[in-house]
Amino acid sequence: MRNDLIIYGINRVIYVGKNEYNEKRTVFPSKELSCHELIYHFSGNTRVCFNQEELYTSPNTIRFLPEGKCERYTVDRVNGEKSIGECIDIFFSSNLPLSEKAFLTKAKSEKIATLFKKIFSV
Repeated sequence: MRNDLIIYGINRVIYVGKNEYNEKRTVFPSKELSCHELIYHFSGNTRVCFNQEELYTSPNTIRFLPEGKCERYTVDRVNGEKSIGECIDIFFSSNLPLSEKAFLTKAKSEKIATLFKKIFSV
């Protein structure tokens, strides 16, 4: 574990409701991401294409998107989902690069969802 990593700014925290994006595919415009994103998925199953990575989210997964160039970013509903689902997205900055690639991890504890909700409520 790196001891010199510092999270020096939480730029924004948003809640995305399950009915916010009604289309089967949501296309986010290509651009330069000015900060990292950490997204906790409470519900829904999606296929996320971010640059060259293809990620499949489900409830209780955490998605990381790195700051920097974003060439492609789409989110598709899968498995007959009626909505993309609910999530909380934390936009943050760090003094060191965390990863050049997007990735997913499964939350190992229900407490992670509570922490994301607390950050959003602040």
